[in-house]
Amino acid sequence: MTLFFISLFILATLARPFEWLVPGLQDYQLLDLIVIGALASAGVQLLLRTARIPLQSPWLWLIAALFVCVLGSHASHLYFAGILASFQDFGKVAIIFTLIIISVKDIKQVRLLILLFVFSSVLISVHCLMQKELGRGFANLRPMVQDTSGWMRTRSFFFGIFGDPNDTALFLVSSLPLIWALFCNQARKKYWIGILLCLFVFLATLSTESRSGQMAIIFMAGGYILLRFPVSKLWSIVPIAFLGLVLSPYLMVKIGWTDDSAMDRFNYWGQANYAFKSSPVFGVGYGMVTDYTYLDASAHNSFVTAYAELGIIGYTAWLALIMFALYSMLRISKMEPDSPEDIEIKAIATGLFASLIATCASGFFITRTYYMPLFITLAICAALYGYVASRLGWAQMNDYCGWKPRSAGVAISASITSIIFIYIFIIILNKIA
Repeated sequence: MTLFFISLFILATLARPFEWLVPGLQDYQLLDLIVIGALASAGVQLLLRTARIPLQSPWLWLIAALFVCVLGSHASHLYFAGILASFQDFGKVAIIFTLIIISVKDIKQVRLLILLFVFSSVLISVHCLMQKELGRGFANLRPMVQDTSGWMRTRSFFFGIFGDPNDTALFLVSSLPLIWALFCNQARKKYWIGILLCLFVFLATLSTESRSGQMAIIFMAGGYILLRFPVSKLWSIVPIAFLGLVLSPYLMVKIGWTDDSAMDRFNYWGQANYAFKSSPVFGVGYGMVTDYTYLDASAHNSFVTAYAELGIIGYTAWLALIMFALYSMLRISKMEPDSPEDIEIKAIATGLFASLIATCASGFFITRTYYMPLFITLAICAALYGYVASRLGWAQMNDYCGWKPRSAGVAISASITSIIFIYIFIIILNKIA
């Protein structure tokens, strides 16, 4: 029953039927009611011992650490209203994440969650292409029209959390690897269905005319290329990646991605950095960075928002969750298959890895630090990890995926390095743009 409520929550969050199909449902706190139902069902299962909390799972400790840091970002300033608001807002994310870890027990259930993700992306794609070709989407919603140097362009977008073309593009791109993961190893007929669905969603992505979406596609392709390398050879890519990061400001100028809109974003990054300097350890508080930006604008960067609002401690927890997801999916994708199910597991891990790469790339230019689709994807990673661990043993799985005490040092080093890189990135762009 818990899985039913989780599935309902994912569909309601992603497909948004209460905003376009049955608008009257917006008068009710639908998502909150679903979360309460999921909690009650999970509580009954735990009492009856038909489910248990896998305390060996690294994911439980990572999401718990992040949740504590979110609350602590306000507690450090003795802002009790902020603590309550954070508990209510991010609490839903943490609860659904935890319940997925507890409730999903086999590969069929993992496949179900991915299917819900894919179904939502196809539904949104239908809406976006209707907007582009017919001028109206679901509920007669018109596309966004922008005047760009005398040229009128239309940009497709969806409802709710996807109410901006960039958000819509990000979600659609992140679903492409998951579509491929579901269909790539199927019979020939289903294989071609997967190709057609990928093409359909790709065309819908183009209809948003989102630059961050285009960048996500490029990095998603890079993620697939990365997976072609053996794990032992990945360190050989580090110098190339470092060179790419160093040259990225110059390349952005050369390809014309430093127009007025882009430069405004970089200014917001600088203002968010100022916020971080004012409270570097615990941050200025969850959801509070807009107090430091011009006209209360978002920072337009998920990473900058994370370290400005949560401080170096909370940012490390947030980044560690994403890094562990990427590395564990990479490791699972490299396992030697012994059965058709193992091949499916590898395909899903590959798709999740590429999906997260796309999300992180796009998130570098839009603020989606606590983006529910991101955490749903991370929770699916956790569910797949848990299923593989149930077959191999938690100790062996944790060791294979690098869950060791020294990993904390890696996470801290990565968080500090990324902050320094972003700071230098802004300085260089301001110099050469």
